[in-house]
Amino acid sequence: MPLIDLAIYEKLPENCYVLTQIAKGNHQTDKTLKKFDIVFLDSDGKALMRIDNFTIREVPKNYPEPENRESHLLMNFLTKLYEGEFSNKP
Repeated sequence: MPLIDLAIYEKLPENCYVLTQIAKGNHQTDKTLKKFDIVFLDSDGKALMRIDNFTIREVPKNYPEPENRESHLLMNFLTKLYEGEFSNKP
């Protein structure tokens, strides 16, 4: 089984939605790791890109702030994903 499975169906637009789910088989012995399946959707709900078994590790509290806006947004997203701030509730 690959570490990560990536499928790109179409180019991502400037704005899109992201659906995240805890990956099946998310049973690591290292409790600082979490695995997710992630789907990027357009405004009509059409899948544009899929990442299965995306694994992240807890970000240390003393990690330096990203230098550019895109990196800051990504770090913010990954931190919220790791901490379970996203849910499937509207």
